[in-house]
Amino acid sequence: MLLEFKDAELIFGLHRTLMFFVNHRLRVVAEPIATPEDFAAQPPEVRLNIRDTFLANIDLIESFASENPARLSNDELDIVRSWRHFIRGKFYIFREFARHTVFLTTDEPAIAYGVLALTQPFEELARPIPAGHGGDGAVAVEGQDRVRRPVDQLQHFVRRWHP
Repeated sequence: MLLEFKDAELIFGLHRTLMFFVNHRLRVVAEPIATPEDFAAQPPEVRLNIRDTFLANIDLIESFASENPARLSNDELDIVRSWRHFIRGKFYIFREFARHTVFLTTDEPAIAYGVLALTQPFEELARPIPAGHGGDGAVAVEGQDRVRRPVDQLQHFVRRWHP
């Protein structure tokens, strides 16, 4: 299932603003990036470099929120602050439900997360893979308590069957 368009736009806008702040603070790329929209126009390798630098410096979220250079609302800052709890790693796409797709961590014990896709359904993004192989490099984040949340009943089931 997809996140509602207005919510996806909000997430993308907040992300652009945060990545602009990260680059401004840490000078990840030499060429100046003047605005969050300029960040979005950068080549993928530049954006990924800034994102990876951010993931290694997650404490910048609190600096961003306390300084609030973009004059975000309290609700928007709460969304950005929630990203401190991101999950990065390898996941199995376990099952599609009407309200979310279940991602399982590859670590033991496996933990299940209900995830909404932002702009494109997961079945269009994920190619079929042989049983026993997981996806690499996914980053799941929270946003308005809907982008990532544990699926408690399935988590219990998974832990029971994978001790």
